Amino acid sequence: GDGHDAGEAGAAGRDCGGDDCDDGDAGVSPEAVEVCLDGVDGDCDGIVDGLARLEAPLRVSALPGSGQDPGIAWTGSEYGVVFESEAGGDSDLYAWTLDAEGDPVVHGEPYLTGDAYADRTPRHVWTGSLYLVEWMKETLIGGNPRPWLMRWDEDWIEVGTEGRMRSDTWAAYSMDVAWTGSAMAACWTQGGPNMAVACNVFDESGAALWPADTVVDAPDPGWSAGDPSIAWSGSEFAVAWSVEPAASDFGDSYVVRMAADGSGIGTIRGIAPSVASYAEAPQVEWAGAGWALAWYETDDMSVDDARLEIADAALAAEGASVAVSEAAGTSVMPVLAWTGSEVVVLWNDMRAGLFEMQIYCRTFDGSGAATSGDVRVSATADYSFLPTAVIAGHEIGVAWTQMASTNDAYFARLGFCE
Repeated sequence: GDGHDAGEAGAAGRDCGGDDCDDGDAGVSPEAVEVCLDGVDGDCDGIVDGLARLEAPLRVSALPGSGQDPGIAWTGSEYGVVFESEAGGDSDLYAWTLDAEGDPVVHGEPYLTGDAYADRTPRHVWTGSLYLVEWMKETLIGGNPRPWLMRWDEDWIEVGTEGRMRSDTWAAYSMDVAWTGSAMAACWTQGGPNMAVACNVFDESGAALWPADTVVDAPDPGWSAGDPSIAWSGSEFAVAWSVEPAASDFGDSYVVRMAADGSGIGTIRGIAPSVASYAEAPQVEWAGAGWALAWYETDDMSVDDARLEIADAALAAEGASVAVSEAAGTSVMPVLAWTGSEVVVLWNDMRAGLFEMQIYCRTFDGSGAATSGDVRVSATADYSFLPTAVIAGHEIGVAWTQMASTNDAYFARLGFCE
């Protein structure tokens, strides 16, 4: 054997009744340190490469009860978290910087916006030299929100001036963004007679690259589209969204590919539920050779199961969808990320009860096979929801909203090694 045999120093091999899971490899034993992403269960814990929260979650809203709906980005050495807060009276944007170990870094003034209008739902990317931040600003007190854009450097110092992304009068709501390597793509819910999803791409200066927004509409008159998700493959986009008929709170989900110039590729594809009647809150992410799709299925809250599907580059399903969680009937609102070798899924989880919702995470390989068990991200019984995630080398940075009597923004890191 490898020296970890019964009667010798180290762990006993399993052939000898011990717990060394590979007696032919001296680098593998319960005493070994797991090597990140090598495809080997180095410490014999039953999980290849492992997945775990690396430290206790950190509140990143400075004043208790003053932070919610955070977005997160990775600069290559630091995490940038932007969230909305009512600490100043109305809703404004604040930012925190955390180093690679998850410790706060003092960088200038974290108070980003401070006018008389409410600023909500920030989402941002790191371009390599600055943050591009998009959010919803209520441009009249109590009025309809509009999508807004601003640039900040790594010290959260303004670069230029903020401005509206669009000139029409329709309201705009939930937003998602994706970085192409040279530009930021954004999709948002657009108001109007029927809500639809609008998308555009913005360069590092904040200028729109498409002459007009590409609008992805509901498939039937009287239906409303929303909850967009956008991802970039390296050559094209995929956009997923949900639709609801006027008389229902639940509906269906769709996905379509878009060229780099915003033109459509192929036809709109429906996402078919497998265990319930409705597919809600779809997410899309590029997964190396094809697309990962996630959504949750429901029957008027009697069934709640998040699902994951691996599709090819043309969005054709490569197999049946799989349950995201090991706990049936408790997972909603999934979020996706791609490490370069594994699909990361986070979700809101209700296994402790509807009023003790928590954040959980699980990883899958490129075929949709689970590579970890369910890992709890949030740490207390406080209601935790709306996770966002970013890949940071061999780690995952996660930010979310946590509610006790009021809301706070929280952050934690997940790692593939113990």
